[in-house]
Amino acid sequence: MPELLNLHEAITNDCAIATARCLIIAVSGGPDSLALLHRLHALQPEYGWRLHVAHLDHGLRGAESANEARFVAVTAAAWGLSATIELRDVGQLARIYNVGLPAAARAARYAFLADVALAQHADAVVVGHQADDQAETVLLHLLRGAGPSGLNGMLPRTAWDAWKHTAGHSEAAGPALVRPLLRITRAEVEEYCATHALAPRRDPTNDSIEYRRGRIRHQLLPQLTTFNPQIVAALGRTARIAAQESDFMQQALDAVWPRLALLESGSIHFEQAVWSELHEALQRLAVRRAVSLLRPEREPLSALQLDRTLTVMASSQIVHQLPHNLILNRHPQGWTFTIATTTQATANEPQLHIDYLLVDLEQPTAFPGGGWQIQFQHLTGWPSDNLTRWQILLDGAAIKGGLYLRQRQPGDRIRPAGAPGSRRVQDIMVDLRLPRELRAQWPLLSDAEGLIWIPGLVVAERVHPNNDTIDYLLVTLEEIPTDAS
Repeated sequence: MPELLNLHEAITNDCAIATARCLIIAVSGGPDSLALLHRLHALQPEYGWRLHVAHLDHGLRGAESANEARFVAVTAAAWGLSATIELRDVGQLARIYNVGLPAAARAARYAFLADVALAQHADAVVVGHQADDQAETVLLHLLRGAGPSGLNGMLPRTAWDAWKHTAGHSEAAGPALVRPLLRITRAEVEEYCATHALAPRRDPTNDSIEYRRGRIRHQLLPQLTTFNPQIVAALGRTARIAAQESDFMQQALDAVWPRLALLESGSIHFEQAVWSELHEALQRLAVRRAVSLLRPEREPLSALQLDRTLTVMASSQIVHQLPHNLILNRHPQGWTFTIATTTQATANEPQLHIDYLLVDLEQPTAFPGGGWQIQFQHLTGWPSDNLTRWQILLDGAAIKGGLYLRQRQPGDRIRPAGAPGSRRVQDIMVDLRLPRELRAQWPLLSDAEGLIWIPGLVVAERVHPNNDTIDYLLVTLEEIPTDAS
């Protein structure tokens, strides 16, 4: 009978942890992580690792999750392993950052694992994702619309630089994230647990179909199995092939990147002469890389956002606003991606010291007390100059009623250009690191329907220019020179 959970190939090649000194094992108490811990513990004498168990209680299931935390702690102690057990309020994190529970739980989990690994000086964090999880991930990405970089699913080994921002860290060096079970099915894990008399804890939320992954697991995959009984293995092969092809494309981009891209503080410039020679597949990859380098803590552009950006770059359009507060500007020599909040920073920041300020579209309107003013200019096309941090181009026809500046109010929301939905202004200010002391009196531009521009941060989707725009309104917020009368 073949060895159950044969991980030697994964340990030596896929995950490259054979010579690691310390491994952090993420253990939820479920079948996958418990079987993984048991198997690595059995292999510990052969490889000489120091194993440290990490368990995070998400605080979502009360006594039930607390009992799971105790189970993991007792198991680690019984097997002679050190452990870090911690509670973090994922529900509160979801409310603070206005995200769903799965996204908040994932962010909290990776942040916790990174914290533990850095404290333990570990070489790698080991997680228990297996082949069925990989199949679900590939299908999830496929349903969203993905290329090779999405269809490669989860990688057996992810370097620290590629996951540290997901974990909320910026340290130069840190552990890899590895998945030794990606070639092992859920059924094989269950057989291993039964054979070794392991009694894993079962999280009832894994049986839920409330979220898309649950529906894929319990509804879509079983249906696909009727077409191909080996669908999990087939999707795993798809992931491995896509990963190889994605790696090849990354190497091709690496070869041309020094000639294509000029990196500066807060911006990346693409040389037009090199850009025009690239295959569209490499152009897509280059844009993804530029966005990732400028905003590594944010999610990659969606396929739709990426297509829109490439369409703009192939047109005569001068300026394009991307998600994540990025501005794309055309130059005679190429394109420049810029973080809007880092361009042409000033010594002072705009502050509005009254609740409301009606503005004049025909002449500059000064802030009470001086220091700053706002002015507007109607254009028939895109401006020839690049926009600064304190400028925005609007679709004049999309503006409803009069314009005015005001201070932030409780419950304020805005849908940023390119974003799938609205967000709280407070969350945007926090995410984009606007100092707390500036938020209450930060000027917000509004029309009769609500907020349309948070200067220096984001513009609303509904007033962002598009291919049908014919009436452009250039808005400029500027400091008033100290010698101005």
